Amino acid sequence: MDNAVYCSTGAFIGRINGRNHRLLLEYGGALDCDGFEVMIFEDWYDHLGAVINDIRAGAAACPVIHSDKSIGDTSDGADRQKTLDIWKMNCEFGAAIGAKRVVAHIWGYPDSDGDREYIYERCGVLKDIAAGYNLDLLVENVVCRYKNPLTHLEALARIYPDIGFIIDTRHMQFHEEAGELYRSHIWTDGNVRHIHINDYAGGYMNWDKLHPILQPGKGAVDFAALFRHLAASGYAGSLTLEAPSMLADGVDTATLNAGLGYIRRGLRAAGNRC
Repeated sequence: MDNAVYCSTGAFIGRINGRNHRLLLEYGGALDCDGFEVMIFEDWYDHLGAVINDIRAGAAACPVIHSDKSIGDTSDGADRQKTLDIWKMNCEFGAAIGAKRVVAHIWGYPDSDGDREYIYERCGVLKDIAAGYNLDLLVENVVCRYKNPLTHLEALARIYPDIGFIIDTRHMQFHEEAGELYRSHIWTDGNVRHIHINDYAGGYMNWDKLHPILQPGKGAVDFAALFRHLAASGYAGSLTLEAPSMLADGVDTATLNAGLGYIRRGLRAAGNRC
């Protein structure tokens, strides 16, 4: 099976261009990808129907959505209903544009992974809601303050054996856990189903280096090792270029296509198909 290579709309739609979703319609065809991972912004909520209609009218495939990052920011039950309302809205959006997977930050700011019990319980609720929209929840290995992402992913896999994960290479490098991650059962058990490709040039948990997010090959991530692991493990999932290059007007197709080409060449060199 070929590894599908997607581009995140969050790589070219952002604050600098007013989070203009129409950039996907106008420039999507110029990007050498197999489809798009659509990043959802709070700014869209007051005209979400129009965004849905525009995307559905376009020709681009959108098999993955990245939910509102604020989903992970609820560290206790105080805003539980608000979080669930936002999540349902995001899932409705995904189902409406034909997505099959929804990426989520299960922990976030300001308390990060401080309340594990609440995070794990909430994850099950979000997973069940997503399933009701025929969406597969993919929990991202978001950076942590108290533990490390792999600790939480393995714990979630014990609680919910069929849960899906997405590995972000920048977050992986931030915690310097590539080796341990590659040896984890979450690969052999099929929990890892998607990968975010971006780079990081700092050291262990160097918070000042989390931004800017670098294009692949511009930081410390050993992508050759990653691609070899994917081939050796028989990984059949997808990958998304999530390294941004934004313009106030238009889309930097040259930089994004260079990143997409980097992924495809790396996969093929290691024996993967894409």
